[in-house]
Formats: sequence, C-alpha cells, structure tokens
Amino acid sequence: MSRHLMNIARLSNYRRYIHDGYRLFNKSHCRKFHQDIVNKRSSSPSISLCLMKSDHRDEASSVLNESFFSDEPLSNFLSLHVPNDLTEFTKMSFEKALQDKCSYVAIDNNQQKIIGVLISLIENVNDNTNIIDSQIKSEKMRYILKLLETLHNQINLFQIFNTDRLLHVLMITVNQQYRGLNLTRQLINLSLEQAKILGIKGAFAEATGIYSTKAMLKMGFQKYDEVIYDKYDPKRLSGLGIHDRCALLAKSL
Repeated sequence: MSRHLMNIARLSNYRRYIHDGYRLFNKSHCRKFHQDIVNKRSSSPSISLCLMKSDHRDEASSVLNESFFSDEPLSNFLSLHVPNDLTEFTKMSFEKALQDKCSYVAIDNNQQKIIGVLISLIENVNDNTNIIDSQIKSEKMRYILKLLETLHNQINLFQIFNTDRLLHVLMITVNQQYRGLNLTRQLINLSLEQAKILGIKGAFAEATGIYSTKAMLKMGFQKYDEVIYDKYDPKRLSGLGIHDRCALLAKSL
C-alpha cells in the first residue's frame, strides 16, 4: 500500500511467475496480446493472467477484501472492518487502475474465478499530496495512509529516476489455495512490462510486512526508506512481531 493511496484519497485528481510447471510466453507474445488476454497455462490448474477490465471489477474487489486486507499486517493489527472501512479506498483505487491499464488478474480457467489480483497505478509528479481528502471516511484507513505517506518524506523518487511518472504497485493478493505457484511475481512482471510500454521509467511499492518486503527485494527492488511502527506510534503500533516496519521500495524500468 501507498503514497498514491494518499493521492486517490485526497483527491483533486480522482485519481506475487508462474514458472515451475508452467510455460512462459516470450516478450513479443506478451506484448501482442497485452491489451486483451495473456495466457499462462499448466495442465492443472489452468490459469490465465489478464489485464484487468471493468467486468472483473466486482469479483476482483471481493478477492482483495477476502485475501489482501485479511493478510496485510496493518489492516489486520488495526482490525479494519471489511468491507466497511475500505469502501471509498477500493472504489477510487479501482477507478484509477482501470484508467491506467497496468493492473492484472489471475483466473482459474477450470472454475472460472479470479484467484489473484494486482492493482497498479500510474502516479504523476504533480499529483496533490498535501491535503487528506474527506473522501476516506474510515479513521483507520486514513491513519494507515498517513503512516505510509511518511515513507516519502525524505525521498523524492521522481528526482531519483528523473521522470514525471512512476508505476505504483499498490496491492497484490493471491488466493491461499494457489500460493506457491509464483503467481505474485508473474503478475507484477506483467505490470512492469506494461509500464515500460507506456514509457514509464520506474516503479515503487510500500511493503507493510516482512514477507512483502522480501518478495519485492527478490524482484530487484531496492529499499529506499523504512518506518518502524513502534517508533512511529508506540501506543497504537506496538506488538506487530516480525512485521515491525514498512518499507519504501523502488526500481528502474
């Protein structure tokens, strides 16, 4: 989760490959079908990775509510109510994601259901990040967004990558029954490739726990800053165990 979370929450601008047991398409094949469906299949299960479209929205939102927010350390620790605390945030995130066309879903072809979701947004250097918008009604959600915003206080990724646009890997989840297939990595790779096609020079993510941090580091992201939770707010954020900090990670494309 993120700085652009703050952007879509504030708004003036309502704004984990399959490798083992799977055959990957080469880059040209991926690009050829990028705006429709990119298929990655095995004998069992049969899975397709697709650019997220409007008809995926309701089911993808449910998958995020059921998987991402129940696993995400801050949401879990602060006991966010799903979906009530997430209504405005998920709505705005999906609107922007559909507009930017860098988000992907994983579909089990046998069961015809979405089993993984990646939400990536394109963030612009001039996006307003100064005022928290009242669009986000949940105090807990606003609290998380403010915390993640502090990751960017001392770091200007736009200057580091010498660009006015960056890909923001906002949220990713894979159904627990399908984990171990490296779906997360492949979904992210597809999003990064799409961003390259669009001329975007860098990507970043805010990792809120140790597992997501390790996953991004394995994909070549570098850590630029971190916030230790019980130093940020000892009264409210003590006791998260191994998930004791969030990290700002980024890489050039």
